[in-house]
Amino acid sequence: MAVSNSTDGSHESENERLRLEVEFLRKKLADTQSRPESWKFPVASECDKIKLDNSSHGMDSNGSEVIVNQLSTMKLILATRDDDQMRQDSDVEDDATTKTIIAQLREQLQTLKTDAAQIVRVRDDISGRLKASDIQLKEQIDTSAKRATRVTGLEQRVHEKDKIIDELRAELREFMIEAEELVASQASLSAELEQKDEEMELQMESYAEALRVDTEPAGNMNEGQLDYLHHIVFKYMSGVQQKQLVPVIATILKFTAAEMKAVMPPR
Repeated sequence: MAVSNSTDGSHESENERLRLEVEFLRKKLADTQSRPESWKFPVASECDKIKLDNSSHGMDSNGSEVIVNQLSTMKLILATRDDDQMRQDSDVEDDATTKTIIAQLREQLQTLKTDAAQIVRVRDDISGRLKASDIQLKEQIDTSAKRATRVTGLEQRVHEKDKIIDELRAELREFMIEAEELVASQASLSAELEQKDEEMELQMESYAEALRVDTEPAGNMNEGQLDYLHHIVFKYMSGVQQKQLVPVIATILKFTAAEMKAVMPPR
């Protein structure tokens, strides 16, 4: 009888422990109120089943075994629920991370679009500047080409003028040589003429002496005759010959001193 009482006491103690564990699980299940319905019903149905079994078995040894089995089932369900919750939390966290990454990518994409637009503007600006530079360079090349053409033309003209100058210098040298020869020949001719003039003057004087006669001057020439004689002397005689011939003619024609002075050419 004592053994039976001891056994009953241990069963009651075990049943009490199981009841406490059931209460703990019930409190834990209260947290499932905010969870999805698919998680609530399996656990609640198991709890109701445990409660029903406890009342039907009167919490005897067989009832305790049933409770233990049902508690194991409940723990398995709770573990499964916790795993599902962790997976969902992980999915939610991954979702948030994905959204954050997408937001960052969108922001980076917007930044890239802004940078691309700026790059396009810079490219267009540089392209415009390059086109303007090309136009300016072409104008400078055209100007340089025109200047080069003008310079070439001027150089050709200068070359032609230099050629003409060289020809003129050659002609001038030839002329100077000829002039020097002419001057030399004229000097020789002048010396020869001067010598001949002196000889002729001496001859004329001798002729004048030979023709001179001792008679009075006729003095019968009128002004017209004097002008005519003056004209003949100036027209057909030159240089020293006038001086040589006038005395001879005056002597032959018997000029007076005044008439001879009138027809004598100026010195």
